[in-house]
Amino acid sequence: MRTPPQRLSRGQRLWLAGVLTVAAGLRFAGIENLSLSHMDEGGYISSAMTVATGGAYSFPYSQALQSPPLLPWIVGGLVWLTQAQWPILGVFVSAAFGVAAVFFMFLLGRRWGGNSFGLWAATLLAISDFHGAYSRMVLTDVPLTFWFLLTLYCVTRLWEQTEREASSNTERQNKGTKKTGPPIGSTAIQTWPTALFWGIAAGLAGGAAWNTKYNGWLVLAIPLFSAGLWLAHRWLADFRVSAHGQRAKSQGGVLIGCLLLAVLIATAGYAHWYLFVEHHFEGGYAAVTANHRGYFYSPAAWPRH
Repeated sequence: MRTPPQRLSRGQRLWLAGVLTVAAGLRFAGIENLSLSHMDEGGYISSAMTVATGGAYSFPYSQALQSPPLLPWIVGGLVWLTQAQWPILGVFVSAAFGVAAVFFMFLLGRRWGGNSFGLWAATLLAISDFHGAYSRMVLTDVPLTFWFLLTLYCVTRLWEQTEREASSNTERQNKGTKKTGPPIGSTAIQTWPTALFWGIAAGLAGGAAWNTKYNGWLVLAIPLFSAGLWLAHRWLADFRVSAHGQRAKSQGGVLIGCLLLAVLIATAGYAHWYLFVEHHFEGGYAAVTANHRGYFYSPAAWPRH
């Protein structure tokens, strides 16, 4: 079983503080002098302004082809709260998401490989010129990165919870406490409360990713597919070497069940946009997917590009 992350040393806390300071400096420095430089930025700001003045679904026609509504909603909410129709508010939103992404890169890396791994991962993202440049533009890429990292963090905590319960149950059996300890299949009962929390959190974060960019659904599809492959391997391996295949099934059942719940929550959270586009956009949602297909070409087209 993976060991829990150790507490940060004083030097590591200073390192993290320095990384976040550098990340904020590279993303916020001189931000008041920036202007919109990309066509899509103008589209998102236009949507934000109409949302602030005309209601949550008062989008310009082009919004459905650009992205789901979460970024314009956030910027539009700031415009409504401040009553300041400043396009620069969108850049502030992107920069804030950029700094938060660096922090969650640390948290996620720390769970995957320890404190030093997480600190180096956060450092690399903080000084990434690509991520820094996009953090200073009103585009969906940096907010999507934040939601991706947050979702993966929740999925990782879900995995750790199921792994911890399964390992504890195995240790009890190996120590000869099978008669007094819980039965093999009770792992699912023990795991559900905390695992359910992380499954719901993953669904909310994944839904936010999907509402930020059309490919946001991938952040839950990939873990679900991977968990299915892992469960198939574990289950077959347990049956091959021992009589405790039920242990892998109970652990994997909780994991798959919570991931399916996360997918259900994310899908329910995205349904509002699907229905809006289907009923208020010319051609419905099929027109959006047709536009997406237009970005793909066969290998025969590669030499020309």
